[in-house]
Amino acid sequence: MPAYRTSRARLLQEAKGRGLGSLVKAARAAGFTAPWFAVNGEYAYVLEPEPVDPIPEGWEEVPEETVLALIGG
Repeated sequence: MPAYRTSRARLLQEAKGRGLGSLVKAARAAGFTAPWFAVNGEYAYVLEPEPVDPIPEGWEEVPEETVLALIGG
């Protein structure tokens, strides 16, 4: 499964600025379905069932294992 990440601070700012109320809602507004979502101190991650094309601005693809380690998979 494809995995993506962005700066946690950036996503938080976007969530606050758009009145979305949560990081997950901000990720969904960026174009992700975000069925699996995780954060650490620096990044917010989504694990998607299908590739997202194009990858939204400010996001980058990362190895699936990065997100699985955070969600306990």
